[in-house]
Amino acid sequence: MAEAGYYNYAVDEIRSREFPSLKDLTYVDHAGATLYSTSQLTSFQQDLCGNVYGNPHSGSAASKLTADTVDHVRFR
Repeated sequence: MAEAGYYNYAVDEIRSREFPSLKDLTYVDHAGATLYSTSQLTSFQQDLCGNVYGNPHSGSAASKLTADTVDHVRFR
């Protein structure tokens, strides 16, 4: 591994923290499916555990949350 401060060190650190499943692998199929990072999965899981999402075209509170979330992502 390269010394601290060099590009490869930073990449190696991020890769080991965010993509532990890639240990000893080279993944090149990003056109087919880009991999998700550990922090993305953690954030998504926390969101799903703390919220109930519904059909954004209905009138329930869960549906409004979905519509609001989609709008927030779309217009940020």
